[in-house]
Amino acid sequence: MGAHYDDDKGDYSGSAYVFVRSGATWTQQAKLLASDGAAGDEFGDSVSLSGDTALVSAFGDDNKSQDYGSAYVFVRSGAIWTEEAKLIASDGAKEDRFGDSVSLSGDSALVSASGDDNKGQDSGSAYVFLRTGASWAQEAKLLASDGAAKDFFGCSVSIGGDTALVGARYDDDKGGDSGSAYVFRAVGQSCKNADECQGSPCVDGFCCNSACNGLCEACSAQKKGSGLDGICGSVAAGTDPDDECGVGPEQSCDGAGQCKKHDGASCAKSSECFSTLCIDDVCCKSACDGKCEACSTQKKGGGNDGECALVAAGSDPDDECLKPGDVTQSCDGAGGCKKEGGVACSDGSECLSTLCVDGVCCNSACDGPCEACTAAKKGAGQDGECTPVAAGTDPDKECLELGSPASCSAGIAHPAPACNGQGECVEQREKPCTPYACGPTGCKTSCKSADDCVPASACDKEGRCVVMVSCDGEHTLSKLGGGTTDCSPYRCVKDDVAGDRCLASCTSGQDCVAGFVCTSAGRCETPPPRAGPEAGCGCRIGGSRAKSSAPAWLAVALLGLGLGRARRAARR
Repeated sequence: MGAHYDDDKGDYSGSAYVFVRSGATWTQQAKLLASDGAAGDEFGDSVSLSGDTALVSAFGDDNKSQDYGSAYVFVRSGAIWTEEAKLIASDGAKEDRFGDSVSLSGDSALVSASGDDNKGQDSGSAYVFLRTGASWAQEAKLLASDGAAKDFFGCSVSIGGDTALVGARYDDDKGGDSGSAYVFRAVGQSCKNADECQGSPCVDGFCCNSACNGLCEACSAQKKGSGLDGICGSVAAGTDPDDECGVGPEQSCDGAGQCKKHDGASCAKSSECFSTLCIDDVCCKSACDGKCEACSTQKKGGGNDGECALVAAGSDPDDECLKPGDVTQSCDGAGGCKKEGGVACSDGSECLSTLCVDGVCCNSACDGPCEACTAAKKGAGQDGECTPVAAGTDPDKECLELGSPASCSAGIAHPAPACNGQGECVEQREKPCTPYACGPTGCKTSCKSADDCVPASACDKEGRCVVMVSCDGEHTLSKLGGGTTDCSPYRCVKDDVAGDRCLASCTSGQDCVAGFVCTSAGRCETPPPRAGPEAGCGCRIGGSRAKSSAPAWLAVALLGLGLGRARRAARR
């Protein structure tokens, strides 16, 4: 019983109810809903029941467009009903109202589409579906022989056995909207000629739904190997009841209306073969795409055509082991090619040396420290020859176990230990980062701000650290872009960590420019003048002051004079 205005899945989504009788009592057994029901579907507008199968229409379903329509098949197991299939017209269109009326008889279903426009707007049609197992397929589309617009052929339908009855309530044969009904009978009745088939052809002893004159087609279940009498279809794969594919065992029908060749038969393309595989000019059972495999007796060196097998040892009929850049021997009779040194590999079993190292066939195990077998890892040389890796590199991180990881502090980078080019791990020299500052494990190589640069340096627009000031001679500090500062009497010192700068104090005369000395107070000053003749020799003047101070000043003066002369001489 249908309830097409039920709102369980939206307004007018619809439902259907199943009632069963026990004696004189009827009870509801189930409520049926479409699995994809939606508002406006009007599921349940028409219903039909046959045994444990129910057919429910939903003419308002917008499956492919507005009011395209559908019908649902439900089956019962015990007291449980489940949806088995959703039926739609193969050529349905907008507002066809497929499912306007439905009828069910065993494994046959009749579904109308009264809004179909095949013979004019709303002329109508009906569709026959057949079930095989649990699968439903459209069998035929029924049209009125004299259909016209607005007939609404299919407003009501019924099916029983091999007969279908379809109403056309607005047909005008007896006056406006007088109506009519059409009787259709299924094909499949035995016949001797077309005269017995009421307009249908007589094929293979049965009234057939078509001329059935295509390649590898038949209209009897016996010739087809399955199906129904009277329905034209392809004969079963591997058979040829009418010898259409030629006499002999090499080919037969393929089950899809074509002649195909059996395994071992000669071929030119895969479409000729049952297996859809034409290999080595014969139809082959398998793709036979493994290395050193073939499907013909000639290539294999034995066996049967059509059976894929390994080619004989010592042969390589398809030159599979002689690819450019991949020097190999011939096939080994076990489906493999053995590779020479330097050829890419993934396992030692591929190589003549049985050693696959660093992804290439190698001449030795190459398991010593700082060794490699590829030019990329070694930094030079040939693939396949094991030699030490280049100095300063460590491609396999072998040296990290022998020292601290790379670090950087106080403007000095401390590299991690690395190979020395002779198969050994050694410590690496430190190096200053100037003009860049330290990063987590080494010197920075670019900058975003002055924080990424050492003092007295700046970050330019291109992300490079540039030195802003530098020493230009003994006491001149030059600025980037122009301008200088005279550091006198102190010297300008170069400093890769803190940056070049003028000293502001001294610890020795080396911190002062020529002509100045470093005093005990840490200042660069001119030395005091030497005493004149009238003052006499300071060392002979009496008194504690002369004895304690004159010799010290004299020594400082002499030292300053000597250093000054030495530096002037050096500049010359």
